[in-house]
Formats: sequence, C-alpha cells, structure tokens
Amino acid sequence: MTTKLPLLLSLILSLSFIGFKSYKKLNTNTTYVHILKAGGVGSLLGLDRTGSPISGGINCGQCHSGAINNAAISITAKDGMGTVVTGYIPGAIYTLEYNVSSNFGFARGFQSVLLDGTNAQAGALSSPGAGTTISTIGVRQYVEHSTPSFSAGSTIFTTSWTAPTGMSDITIYAAGIVGNGNNATSGDEATNSESLTLVNNTLNTTVFELVDSIKLFPNPSNGSFNLDLGKNYKETTIDIIDVNGKLIKTINAYNEKTIRFNIEASTGLYFAKIKTSSNELVTLKLSIK
Repeated sequence: MTTKLPLLLSLILSLSFIGFKSYKKLNTNTTYVHILKAGGVGSLLGLDRTGSPISGGINCGQCHSGAINNAAISITAKDGMGTVVTGYIPGAIYTLEYNVSSNFGFARGFQSVLLDGTNAQAGALSSPGAGTTISTIGVRQYVEHSTPSFSAGSTIFTTSWTAPTGMSDITIYAAGIVGNGNNATSGDEATNSESLTLVNNTLNTTVFELVDSIKLFPNPSNGSFNLDLGKNYKETTIDIIDVNGKLIKTINAYNEKTIRFNIEASTGLYFAKIKTSSNELVTLKLSIK
C-alpha cells in the first residue's frame, strides 16, 4: 500500500489547474485510485491561475504544456435581456459567459476573477451554470469549472454576477486549459490569459442631477413621473430597466419638451436610459415608493 502513495501524491500535485479528487478503496491489501471529478485549482488548491494582478500574471501555463491546438478563452457579459454589454449599471445583474475552445483536446476548464481599480473583489458572483462552481481564495470570489467539459470544439461556462455599487470600472480576468486526459501536465495547452473591462455607465453618461436643464419629478413617486428635457426633441426614447437588467417598459415621445409617463412596477429602484434624436444619452436612477 505504501508503494502506491508516492504515485498518488505525484498525480495530485501535477494537476495544477484541472485537479482531481480521488479516493482509495482497500481490497485484499491493494489500493485503487478512482478519478471521480476534476475540479478547479481554486477550490482544490487555493491558487489563482487567471493571469490577474493577484496571480502575478501566472496562468495555467505555469504547469501545463506540450500541445498546440489553438486553445483560447473569450469572455462575454450580457444584461438581463441577453444583450452583450461593455459597461454596467451598479447593482444590476448580468450573465458572464466563458467560451473555452480548441481544435483538439480532451478536457476543458477555466478560472476567472473580477477586480476593481484597487484589485478588490468587484461585485458578487452567484448561480453558477452546469459544470461551474464559485470558490473563495482569501477575500475574493473566483468562478471556475467544477467538472471538466468533454464536448467537441468549445464549451461555454456561465455564472451570474451582481455589479458593485461603487464608481470604478471593473476588469474580468480569465484563463483556460485544454487537457488530453493523461492525468499529467504534459500534452496539454493553456490558453492565453484574457481580460474584459466593463465601464461604469454612470461615469460615461450624463447624470440628470448634473444637468440644470433636465428635471425629473417627483422622484421618488408612486409610479407617475414627469421628465422636463429643457427643450423640444424630434424623438425621445426612454427604456425603463430594473436592477436585474430586465426591460420593464419603453416610452417613445415625439416633438415634446415635457414627457409624462407611468411605470406599473413593484416598489424599488429602477434605471431610465434616455436617448434623444440628437444622440444625447442620459442614464437616470428613479425610485417607486
């Protein structure tokens, strides 16, 4: 039995990104190692291999190598309507998609972390999709594979993310691995580390409170609002969106200076995205009491 222990230890240490949980079954003095489930390096070993500043730029290529099959990872953020976004509204909920692809390979996995401008955790991860889990390393959440994917071509891992309430832009860091299933680090290919920056939309649009000529009242209200644009616009579109990113209502107005509208929705915080015929874009918080 003792002669099998070095082999088992070597197996566990060698799998620095697609790690394996195993157990030993004793039968007539013989030890068997059963590979039950491959998990991410964060949950198994507490390591960051995202290529983020926290990892020192290290990804799973630190240990895995030996193959060239065009392994790649891409990051996509979508709002509650399924629209791809490059910015975020504080407090809104988004879906993050990580596509790990390759020409060849046996098993695919990944790891990702979201950081603000000070490298602190940005927002909160929740509801991981199939084959995906959320782990904690230190004080930060990571999303990574819980079981490797064996699908051909590519695999999309998903998770929900609630945007932070702060004003900083945030960056999503991620790295992937495509393994050949030989229970070693040889014959694998690590993807390059990728990142996606999401800008805070309230920093990149005009806020109503800062524009003297535009007024919204009353706010909060029971659902009835008046929007004074300060001048007539040929066309104005107002999208009302909840904190989950779901479109609640669209209001279209033509040649109007003051727009009156009602929102039939539950008590809480909402956002109004307003676009005029002059391509002026304004984002506004409004509250229903």
